[in-house]
Amino acid sequence: MASVSEKVSHGVRVSVPASASGFGPGAGTLGLALNARLEMTVRPLARSGVWVRVSGVDSQTYPWDRRNLCVQALWAVEDGLGVPRSGLEVMLDGRIPTKRGFGSSVASVVAATAAGLALSGQGDQLDESTFRHSVFALAEQMIRRPTATAASVFGSLVSVWKTSPSDVPRSIVGTARSIHRADQWNALPIRIPSRLRACVFIPQMRRSDAQTSAQADPEMAETTIREQIHRADAIANLRRQALLLELLARADSQAAQSNNPDAILFDATADAVRLPHISSVMPDAWQLINHLRSQGCPALLVGSGPSVLVVHMEPAGAQSASAHSVLRPTAYQEDAWLARIRSLTQSEWLRSGRWSLRKIDPDREGLRISFLD
Repeated sequence: MASVSEKVSHGVRVSVPASASGFGPGAGTLGLALNARLEMTVRPLARSGVWVRVSGVDSQTYPWDRRNLCVQALWAVEDGLGVPRSGLEVMLDGRIPTKRGFGSSVASVVAATAAGLALSGQGDQLDESTFRHSVFALAEQMIRRPTATAASVFGSLVSVWKTSPSDVPRSIVGTARSIHRADQWNALPIRIPSRLRACVFIPQMRRSDAQTSAQADPEMAETTIREQIHRADAIANLRRQALLLELLARADSQAAQSNNPDAILFDATADAVRLPHISSVMPDAWQLINHLRSQGCPALLVGSGPSVLVVHMEPAGAQSASAHSVLRPTAYQEDAWLARIRSLTQSEWLRSGRWSLRKIDPDREGLRISFLD
């Protein structure tokens, strides 16, 4: 990442992807970045106050003044770093649907955190990896959504875990501890195969507060768990999560090289912990997921819902060698699986206008930041 020391006065441009937190059986542990982005441009002003302009998807849902979450998060970063609050010109162009499970609020906080760290000059001596981890740590402390935050910062698939000083036990013979652990969240980006594709069903209606279910919380935070998780369901999710990581993280594994990786992906995305509990709060999403899975489609809830994600992996060796982009399949291959998904849902979900279907690939870049001339 380039030095910011001589450029911060002109401002920064930040781009952050959407996220599917609690990906598949990975509630509280896995997040997947999706290629719908929030673009934010920030210019410091010599005078106090803020000037905000918003465009894009659901732009009417964003405050256009100091109440905007990006403004609040950016000021919080400045306060935390001991930097005087600056006047701001903030321009937002959002492509992330709000209140539909894609982590739009998380993306706002991540973008503002990256901009605040860059504008403060605190990040000018950091390499790209350290800068990203700093953004992750600061943003997670503000919004408390670790898997969604990590996915938006690092891109691709991320695994998160929390460490604690209690992780290191005392020696029974009194030897002093040789390692130490801080009380913090950690993130490990996982490179996923370019053969992984996805599409999303986006509901017309945004999620209401009444639809926020403790058991549907993809972060599975301790403060939101109000019902006991059955041991059999927890073990089932652990088994499926191990299978998912084997398929996505190891390109040379037998699972990844299978002639029918979607069959394994179907098993690997089963969610025994969250899915059974959303039928009363998100009945349409629950019915859609079950319908698709009854036809062998790897369908799952996006974040807190109610959007639905369907993932697909091309068989090894089937990827197009198109010079246009090595990450895109041929038109025939792309149309084949999307056409089947559309045909399975056309009469009940799509034709009614309650849902729209959109192709969206996993995002492999994560946070992007550049400096204005």
